[in-house]
Amino acid sequence: MKDFRNFGKVVAVNGVTEMSYWDDEYCNRLNGSDGSLFPPFVTKDRIIRIFSEDACRSVFMTFKEEIDYFGITAFRFHLPPEVWAAGDSYPDNLCFCPNKAKCSRSGVMDISPCKKGI
Repeated sequence: MKDFRNFGKVVAVNGVTEMSYWDDEYCNRLNGSDGSLFPPFVTKDRIIRIFSEDACRSVFMTFKEEIDYFGITAFRFHLPPEVWAAGDSYPDNLCFCPNKAKCSRSGVMDISPCKKGI
């Protein structure tokens, strides 16, 4: 309530303030909003973070382009390739790999630790 940058920020899911599915504090963080609300005053250099309960992780979006939306200039953000990159090509994602000896390829993520083995 004191800082507009926290508007819409996810602070807990089912009463839990951080996940325990991954073997790293970074990967277990709840970063960002739920994707339906964002803080005001977004600029092109802003990284927008979203927590996805379905993907069991936080993801981020970066500025892609300016668009015209019915006469209003708007910014389009997108998920860059790094979000779903394999840990060997983007080390920040290595902690999302439950089996370090057999990690998924880029574009695929093993979410079995948070989906009861499914």
